[in-house]
Amino acid sequence: SRTIMPMLAAVGTFGAAVSFGTLFQARSTTSNVTVLALMAWAWTSFIFGVALCIIWQVALAADFRDGAPGRAFRHTLVIFGVLMMCCLSVFAGTLLLSLSLVYDAAPAIRNAGFTAVFLISTVTLIAGLRLTGTVWRR
Repeated sequence: SRTIMPMLAAVGTFGAAVSFGTLFQARSTTSNVTVLALMAWAWTSFIFGVALCIIWQVALAADFRDGAPGRAFRHTLVIFGVLMMCCLSVFAGTLLLSLSLVYDAAPAIRNAGFTAVFLISTVTLIAGLRLTGTVWRR
């Protein structure tokens, strides 16, 4: 988790920057409220994932030793739960941003966007199940 959370925070920060820039630009060019709402929710989801990763990295810092209050934070299932919440929020941001970008597109582009969303969902599900299997074997 000490290597996965910084990577998720970096991906979430990049996603938040892209979704905010896209939202800021799309506000002046489109009047479709659904597209703007999807972009705003994507940005919110990325920010939630980044904040959760950063807060949890602070909670797992080496300051908690010898039975200090950090013991509950270091339980494997608690770390796994927070890690899955971070993954799901970054995943949701990716999906929402992808859907918002192809919402008003031509049918061929929309189908390609939905295919990309399906592939991202499949890879995330497989990775999550693999991580779950690793945690439950310990």
